[in-house]
Amino acid sequence: MSKSVYYYKPLLKDDTEIEKALRLKAEAHSEEGFWKAYDRLRNEGKLWNHKRVYRIYVALGLPLRRKVRKRLPARIKEPLEVPNELNHTWSMDFVTDGLGEQETL
Repeated sequence: MSKSVYYYKPLLKDDTEIEKALRLKAEAHSEEGFWKAYDRLRNEGKLWNHKRVYRIYVALGLPLRRKVRKRLPARIKEPLEVPNELNHTWSMDFVTDGLGEQETL
């Protein structure tokens, strides 16, 4: 590791204004997510970078919980029955089935 990396001190930016604005948006519109809040801030004339705003949004613990779909339980797989004799099982073909009179040859 180089010396410059070891001794690097990042600049501390004051994010209190963004935090305050995000908290106000979260209180007013709690059901909306990050992008709606960010768009509202942009419409108010705040020209903050979306990456910076998102970093603060996550740090405040504001992200909405994602709704996960419930999985259906696995069905029980049963082997197919093999008929014991001919013509024991019949099946219908609904694709070629038709109503009306058929011509007999």
